[in-house]
Amino acid sequence: MKLPGLIVGVFVLSPLPALATAQAQTSFAVDASVNVGAGKGGEFKNDDFASWRVGASLARGITKKVGMFAELAVDPTSLITGDKLNCVPSTRGGCAPAFPKFSSASLLLGATSTRDRWLEVRGGVGGAVLSSDHTYVGGVVSQADVGLFPLRHAGIVLGWRAIIVPRFRHDRLTLGSAVVGLRLR
Repeated sequence: MKLPGLIVGVFVLSPLPALATAQAQTSFAVDASVNVGAGKGGEFKNDDFASWRVGASLARGITKKVGMFAELAVDPTSLITGDKLNCVPSTRGGCAPAFPKFSSASLLLGATSTRDRWLEVRGGVGGAVLSSDHTYVGGVVSQADVGLFPLRHAGIVLGWRAIIVPRFRHDRLTLGSAVVGLRLR
């Protein structure tokens, strides 16, 4: 009696891995973007900046419409910063220092819509390590983006990225930037 029950159980459960695989497809993507934004906070002079960013992500579908993703990204350096000729008075005396030029590495975890032919929406939060002038600090990073795919494996990414640095030289800083780039899948 045990053997027939085992055989029936195998036949009943055999389609489950195929169904799970259909819903839980893993995909890999590489992003390259230019980020234009501003930094503010503390005694530092508010600053406009532009930077470039490269990220690699893995996404896995949970259901037919929702999935999860993890992204590792680096932002090697700020490309452009605002005008440094103006003296903004500091409450600590003298002129406020220019906003730090940060380089960062970040890890995001979040939710994604399962990509249909044209559109993918993602939102995530994670941590970052930022450095400026040989000073390293931790930060909280969040990003929301939309990928538009006119080609099957290449798309345009538009989004917003925010980083909060709780403590950098006794000040709390925020960096916000628009993300415009390319995603290859």
